[in-house]
Parts: sequence; C-alpha cells; structure tokens
Amino acid sequence: MAQQHQFLLLLPQEVSYSMKRQKRNLVERAFSKGYQAGYNGRSRSLCPHISGSTRQQWLSGWSEGRVDNWDGYNQAAQAQKVSNFNH
Repeated sequence: MAQQHQFLLLLPQEVSYSMKRQKRNLVERAFSKGYQAGYNGRSRSLCPHISGSTRQQWLSGWSEGRVDNWDGYNQAAQAQKVSNFNH
C-alpha cells in the first residue's frame, strides 16, 4: 500500500508568524521553567540555556520565583501564576 504525503503550503507572512510564535513559546517556556526552579529553591547555575533570550528569560523567571518564595506565596498561588504565564 503506497503512502500518501500531504504538504502544507505556507505564504511568507504565515511562515514569519509561525516562527515568531514558536520563538515566543520557547521564551515563555524558559521563563516559566526558571520561575518554577527559583520558587523551589534551585540554584540559578542550573539554567539549561547557554546564552540568548531564552537564558535571560529563564534567569528572570528564576529571580521572580525566588522573590515570590521569599514573600510567602503558597503552592496554589504559585501554580496559578505559572498557569498564567502559559496563556
């Protein structure tokens, strides 16, 4: 049985939008993961990103997570905040 392949034709604007959205998602995810690491007291040296905007966002999230932990945010507030990052 022969396989059928489907190809998606994207216009230049759609490619650009899709790539921007993908990049934004990576940056948002980096911030969220950094926030969780900071809130849970992990070291900032555990940042998995070498350089660039994803590293900067991870470290920003880490810093905000540490502050929220020090300010006494409970687990429910922390979970709500992380949920809001992803939307």
